[in-house]
Parts: sequence; structure tokens; C-alpha cells
Amino acid sequence: MKKIYSILFAVFVTASSALAQTVAITANGGTSGNAIVGGSTHHVTEAIYLDAEIGASNFVGAGNGISRIAFQTTTSSSATFPAVVPGYMIYMKEVPAATTTFTTGTYSLTGYTLVYSGSITFPGIETWATINLTTPFVRTTGNNLQILVVRTGTAAIPGIAIFTAGGNSTSSAANSSRRYNSTTAPAENSTSLSITTFRPGIQLIKPAANEAGISGLNAPTISCNTAANFTVTLINNGTAAIPAAGASITLTSSGANTITPITLSNSASVAPNASVAINFSNVNIGSTTGSTTYRAVLTYSGDGSASNDTARSTGLTTSSLNSFPQTETVDAALPVFSSIQIVSGGRQLWGLRNGAYKNDNLTDSLRAFSGTGFFIADNYSGTSSLGFRSRLISNCLQLPTQTGGVNYSLQFQSSKDDSYATDADSLLVMVSTDRGVTWTRIGGVGRYDASFTTPGWAATNISLAAYAGQTIQIGFDAVSAYGNVIGLDQIVVTANASLPVTLTKFTGERKGTVNQLSWTTSTEINNAGFEIQKSANGINFSKVAYVASKAVNGNSSLTNYYSLDDAQPFAGTNYYRLKQIDRDGKIAYSATVTINGTKVANITINSIFPNPAINVVNIAMAAPKNGTVSLTVVDLAGKVVTATTKSIMQGDNNLQIDVATLPAGTYLLKATDSQNGVTTSKQFVKQ
Repeated sequence: MKKIYSILFAVFVTASSALAQTVAITANGGTSGNAIVGGSTHHVTEAIYLDAEIGASNFVGAGNGISRIAFQTTTSSSATFPAVVPGYMIYMKEVPAATTTFTTGTYSLTGYTLVYSGSITFPGIETWATINLTTPFVRTTGNNLQILVVRTGTAAIPGIAIFTAGGNSTSSAANSSRRYNSTTAPAENSTSLSITTFRPGIQLIKPAANEAGISGLNAPTISCNTAANFTVTLINNGTAAIPAAGASITLTSSGANTITPITLSNSASVAPNASVAINFSNVNIGSTTGSTTYRAVLTYSGDGSASNDTARSTGLTTSSLNSFPQTETVDAALPVFSSIQIVSGGRQLWGLRNGAYKNDNLTDSLRAFSGTGFFIADNYSGTSSLGFRSRLISNCLQLPTQTGGVNYSLQFQSSKDDSYATDADSLLVMVSTDRGVTWTRIGGVGRYDASFTTPGWAATNISLAAYAGQTIQIGFDAVSAYGNVIGLDQIVVTANASLPVTLTKFTGERKGTVNQLSWTTSTEINNAGFEIQKSANGINFSKVAYVASKAVNGNSSLTNYYSLDDAQPFAGTNYYRLKQIDRDGKIAYSATVTINGTKVANITINSIFPNPAINVVNIAMAAPKNGTVSLTVVDLAGKVVTATTKSIMQGDNNLQIDVATLPAGTYLLKATDSQNGVTTSKQFVKQ
């Protein structure tokens, strides 16, 4: 069973209060980019919080008012943290218990008390932005609380989204909030507010003298580390300083790996509203493959609230691979790439596809490069994923030390199409040499390509020679421009300390109607032979012939000469490469040799592949000029079973038709030039 792990982080917070009063309202959790910050220059959020959610006795009576409020940020695509956002005003008022929802209305300050005016600092992703109110707000038991947050500024604030408490604790569908976003400042008693279920998730706080919390426990996300560093942030939420060594944090774990508990304390005093990082260095986290949950627990004498004294995060320990090549076909188990990490954005993009991906906006389906399965970065489905970034991550790869060979490479196939030209979706190739802690970009490919009038595949080869002798992880970052899906298939990581074959020459030339290929080897180790492959576009290759090794038992230190004549070359440009095959099944590819053909007078089908076919038939066709061609498939009884029209360009074309639903048998493919009516045909077999 194929399995992809999605690693998410969370700080678990509950609403409770013993000495201090701290309440977290996070019912029906979700996220919204239009809460608290908004997507424009000016923003208004108005929300109702029920007496039952706050607690009837909380924040009631003199000296017990709400003196702090906090909003929690979610994943971001473009914000840099900490983010200081100016221009805020926060208002509070009580409303009767019967007032639980809004209708569309106008912006008004009637009955409100201004409790804060100034900036809000958003410290980071999935952390609470806490504001000390200038005027504490005292509640009355039985009433609901209505909060109005207004932001006015000179610029939009992109990239910050807020965790929400959808509806309320009695109904997730309740319209418990209303809002406004615009480049125009809101006008009191005039500006309209639209209703929504997305009210901000909040913390309401009345701190005690001694009150502390922790956040930000960072685990090694996806790695084969046996030792790791952890950081936990100690936050003084009280009104008195935390003395040196006054608070302690204990780190433990459960799951695949169990660490020996470690306890550390703050080395210096922590002032009210300040924080300090507590660093757990070089922690032995074990090497058992699987998921581990890490837990940090704060101990602080007289702590006014235990609601934020625990932080958790989850990490995945992967296996290490040290034999090569490693190939990910995406058709069985996932031996190399089995993990996913969200880098930015509200959801992860990567998934598995078994069979064709069809979208109504595409001319044709996208099918696997080989087999039936492939990875798919879904930048298209659902709400906008603009700027979202998700990383598909390999297990750890222990590359051997380079002693003489140079065959260290990453090869893969990615899909191309000509839809949504202005939406530049891409795949970035990343490498980590510190086992998932930091990542460096070493390459990348774009999705859009005007030459792919139907979705197809393109090969990419990236050298890994600079990483010989190191343990690395490879990541494919899907970066969404909300354009279209990107397929990823046939990933091969090659890392040989010595090359099985030293190829000293590979050339080709046109001789009349024949293309002559020749190649020379100076050494061969365990070589079975060479598969000669040909392509009309330099992307999609098919087998021409196989030539066995001339070396005795595949081993030789002498010069060996090979040649092959291709008697049926394409009329236009021909691309050739050698697929060298070891006796134990390992493979390596040569560079590509190009041989130019001659211009054809009429359309010509040079080849059909694969033949026999299972799902699709690729047609290598030469055309004398730009135009269209009618493709018709006819069975042996002369019945037309499928027909379509394709655009063609002068020179070589690689066309594709879907034959997955055809019964097994022999068929004739007819191609008719729509301009001059010339027809050419070839036979193929459907399995």
C-alpha cells in the first residue's frame, strides 16, 4: 500500500483557568485570509462570542476584566515574520444572550468601548499574536461578547491568514461574524458589512502575577537524523518577572522513537511580556523508521494558567538508501519518495494518481509517463492555491564517494501543457545536506510550454556530482500559480562510484535513406548491452534495437566498436540515445545524438509506439507545413471506432490518441491532411 505522510504542527491549547482567567475559543476550527488582517488596505471584522463559550463567571467583576486578547496566525505564502501591522483599533461591547448571529448591516461604533489602539505584531506561523489592552473590559454574567476589530492603513498586508472558530459552539453554520475589505476607509453608519461564519479564533486573558506559557516546539520534520536540535519559546504572560531558573521545560517523546527525558530552565530573568528561547541541543532521537510525537511541558510555580503549558509537534524518521540507481516508478510501493511537507499555503498539493487525470479545461487527459501511476501536484482544484508550496521529500540517500565515475544524477519526467500561459506553475528541485533542516535549490522546471498542445512529458537531468560522498535528501517543491496540475514520474537517482561503461564516442550521420549510428567503449564492467532509443521530439523515446556487449562476460579493458543502421528514420529530425544495461539490471543513459532529416512532400507516419498499445498510441508524424490532420482508427471490419482532429506543425510532430477503451485487436490508423486530402496509414495492435 502506497502511503504519503503529511506532517503538520500544532500547539494544543484548551480553555481553562484556575488563578488567572484564560479562555481559548476555537470551535469548528478553520482558516481565513479575511479575518483580522484582510486582503486590502482597510479591514473590519465584527464577531459574537457566546457567554457559554467564554464561561459565565469569567472576566466578571472589578479587577477581573479582559486585559489581553490574542489571534493565531496560520500558514502563510508571502509574509515575513515577525510582521508588525499598524493601524488597529479593537472595540468590545456586551449584547443580550439572544443575540448570537448577524444579518448584513452597517459599520457602527454605537455601544462599543475602545479597548486598544495601535499595531499588532504577528510573531510567526501557528503562534498567537497577543495584545495588551489599554482598557480592560469587564463582563456581565449571561451576556454575549461582541468584538469589533478595525484596521486602516496605506497598504494591503499580504500573506497573513488567521485561524477561525466557524459559527459558534452551538452551530458551525451560524453567521457569527461580518466583515469588510476595501481600498476605501469604512464610514460609520454607511459602510456595509457582509455576513460570514468565519469569526476569528481568539484567546481572552486576564493574567496573574505568575503566568507563563510555551510555544514553537520544532521537531525534525522528515529526516533520517539520529540527533537533532529542538527550540521551545518560554513566554512570560504574567505581570511579574520570571526569575532565573524559575521555570523549567521537560522534553519527551512517544511513537517510533523514545528519547530520554531532558529538563532545561531559563538561565536569566524574563520580564513581563517578554520571551526567551530554550534550546535542546544534539538530542538523540533514534533511527527507527516511523512517526514520533515530541512533547514539551512547562513547570512554573504559581502559574496562573495551565492552558498553554504544553507544546507538541510530530516528526517522521525515514529510511536510508545506499544502493543505486534508486528508481521511483510510482506504480507499486514508494521506495524513495514517500513524504510530504507543506512549505507555505493552506493545504498540501501533492497526491498520487492511478490512471489518467482529466480536466474539462484540457484538450486531452494526462496519463502516466510509464505504467499507470504518477505523482500529481494539484495546483488547479478547489479554491485559489496561488503561492502555495508543498515539498515531496525523498528518504535519505547515502551517495558513495566519487573515486573515478561521474555518473551522479537525478533524472525525472514532468508534465507540460499549453494552458494558462500567464500562470507560471513550477517544480523546484531542492537538496538538503543536513537531513531536512535546510534546503538549497539546484534546479527547476516550469509547467507551461506552448509546444505541448496536448499534455505530455519532458525529461530533466540534474547532476548530483557535487554531493558525492554525502547523505542527502531530495525535494520536489510544487509551487502553485493556480494554473494547472503538474505530473511527476519515473524519478531515477544514479550514484555509482565507478561507471560500468566508459563511452568514448557516440555519433550519428545520414547516409542516403539510412541513419548510421556508431559508438565506442574503452572499458566495460558487467555490461549486458545497449538499447538504442529514438525520438521525434527529444522527449518521448522508443526502442529501435538492442545490441549485446562485445565484451566477454560483459567485462573488458579494451576498445570495443559498435554500430547500428536505422533503416526507417523519421523524415525530419531524429534524436538517438543509448540505454546501457548492466547484467544485474541497472541502467544508465548516454547523451543524445541528433540527425537532421529532409523535408517531406506530404504527411508521413514515421512510427507508432508503443505497439502493441494499452492505453495510448503515440504517433511520430512528419508534415510539410503547419495545418491540421484528421486521425481515424478503423477496425478490421472497416468500422471507424474513433476519430479526432489534431494541429500539426511543419517538421516532426508527436501526437497522441486514447485507445484505452478499445477492445483488444488489430487496427488501422489513418491520417488525412486536412488541406490536400493526402492520407497515410499504419497498423497497430491494442492489447
